[in-house]
Amino acid sequence: MQGTFGAEFHPDLNMDKVSAIIRKGMNSDVDSYSGFLENDKETDTGLGAFLDIDDNEIYIMGLATDYCVKFTVLDSLVEFGFRTYLIRDGCRAVDMEPGDAEKAIKEMSDAGAVIVTSEDLLDE
Repeated sequence: MQGTFGAEFHPDLNMDKVSAIIRKGMNSDVDSYSGFLENDKETDTGLGAFLDIDDNEIYIMGLATDYCVKFTVLDSLVEFGFRTYLIRDGCRAVDMEPGDAEKAIKEMSDAGAVIVTSEDLLDE
């Protein structure tokens, strides 16, 4: 919860190279899964503008595969046009129903996300 101890960055985290902190879920009346847009699809977090990058390529991982990760990947592809990679082993799912994670990964792949593992990236 914003403003509480649990929302603070760990004190050992080196913030010297942090150039921006993107916040989501700032409106308690609107759910927020995507790192790019609130669920109302109108409220922009600013991440897309921050990532206005020349090569148009981003890598995404995090919690939860079947919610926040999925919606971030889909918005990255559809709303912002980034070439988007999902780092599969860098994610964990809620899996309310068995198979939700796999369904989400298929949906992301079908939308154009490239599914990779951290090992794939280390081999490059």
